Amino acid sequence: MLSDAKIRKLKPTDNCTPARPDKYSDQHGLQLLVRSSGTKTWISAYRFDGKQQKTTLGAYPQISLAEARIANSDIKALVANGINPKNKNAKTSLRMSKLKCSMIMRLNG
Repeated sequence: MLSDAKIRKLKPTDNCTPARPDKYSDQHGLQLLVRSSGTKTWISAYRFDGKQQKTTLGAYPQISLAEARIANSDIKALVANGINPKNKNAKTSLRMSKLKCSMIMRLNG
């Protein structure tokens, strides 16, 4: 499982190439890609209609670990209800969820 401290310390490894970034798993399909340029991007991996799918959640640190976990659980809920997160309406609801999450995090932090 990832932590904020671990994520901040992550750097591209020698095996990292532009076509094959380093991949670090958190939990429940949440992954962090570390590209050769040093950029860190959140990915949610899930299965829909029996096929492996991925959705980009955003870049770290703009999207924190807590926000990425919330967005990932929202994606899992959509899939559990038979909705493909890549659907335009699902993306709109995910954006609204991210906005709510950001507002709550700012109020509590």
